[in-house]
Amino acid sequence: YNPFSPDRPAQPHLVFGRNGVARRIDEAFQSTVRGRPRHLLIISHPWLGKTSVANLAARLALNLGVKRPNCVPPKAAHFTPVFCSLGACTNRVQVCASIINAILRSTGSAQIGRVKRLLRRITGLRLGPLGVVLEPSRNQRDIVVAAFPHLVQELIPRPASGAGDRPAFIFILDDTENISGARGAAALIKGLIEHLPRAQLPNAMFLVTATPDGIERLSAQCASFTGLFSVLTLNTLTGDSVSELVTSTALEGHPPKCFTDEALNLISELSAGYPGFVQMIASTAYDLCRGPLVDTGTIRKSLVGNRFIKGALASLADRHFRHLIDLQPIYMRILDAMDSAEGPVKSDDIRKSLPELKNLGPYLRTLMRRSIVRKVGGPGSPEYEIAAPIVSLWLHLHRVLPGGRRSLTPTTYLV
Repeated sequence: YNPFSPDRPAQPHLVFGRNGVARRIDEAFQSTVRGRPRHLLIISHPWLGKTSVANLAARLALNLGVKRPNCVPPKAAHFTPVFCSLGACTNRVQVCASIINAILRSTGSAQIGRVKRLLRRITGLRLGPLGVVLEPSRNQRDIVVAAFPHLVQELIPRPASGAGDRPAFIFILDDTENISGARGAAALIKGLIEHLPRAQLPNAMFLVTATPDGIERLSAQCASFTGLFSVLTLNTLTGDSVSELVTSTALEGHPPKCFTDEALNLISELSAGYPGFVQMIASTAYDLCRGPLVDTGTIRKSLVGNRFIKGALASLADRHFRHLIDLQPIYMRILDAMDSAEGPVKSDDIRKSLPELKNLGPYLRTLMRRSIVRKVGGPGSPEYEIAAPIVSLWLHLHRVLPGGRRSLTPTTYLV
């Protein structure tokens, strides 16, 4: 059993290096149960673990006793997480259905009869075997969006009379960048956040995760969107946090394995502190190592793999950069030229690096359309940069693997 999980979020007890973020989440819980909701916005580039932190917040909501200070004896508020991944949503109505289904999953099946009665009032929604189902009509979809905040208000369970404190809810909206291009998405989320306090439901907070690009698009739709939140930015992990992550995870495997100090340092250097890539390198090394001790030689081999086990670099490209690696070789040369520059680069500078390239414009537009490159600066003098730092890291590591070579020297990983 390989305990590393490069293709899914880390288990909450294996999230390391995020103590400051966990403390801010706990402070938001404490404020929310006192009737002063504090909403959090977690901004993170890909592969920095924003979904893992969102899962950690859900676990903290379930496990932490949030005490009311003015009660004798103190009472613990009941905190219910409503976790909703928006990764598969493409429009506002799908967002509505995803949040409604998340509420139904979190509050249990006891109120299914009540939910059915509520949905009968709204044309365009019905409850199917797998949750809320949308009707195809465009007019009906507009009705759903308009009724959505009131429907959420009705779906949140009310405490019984004399039950004491009202339950507190945390709505976790993960991967919000996926709906940031949908018309009205920012207004939909903003309207829901602002509606619940007016509906006498003050004990509800929101935790939203998104990439920097996604937040830019949401803010372009609604300038006051980020003003609703306390902003937390995830950074790369330190070497100590990488060591904790790898060591603790490896001990949960069957059989458990240990990484040498030199191997842990090498993983930290190769991954540049990206938790997702740490998991991928360590996972491949775990499979390659036949003994109980993983050394630096195994870590180097993990980048390229063997006939039976795909290397970490190939896995990273295959699973997450498919839109990059199926392009013609000229695109890789353009990206290498951009990555060699420190910061944004003008198109003229790219042409100087590739004099044989006659027309750069169509290539740049293709890279921007695939979200590999983005344009920065004003329209008069546009500049271009690689959109995600993990792509730059992949390019760095890819360059030190000449064709057919199966090993790396420890001093040539990163620029």
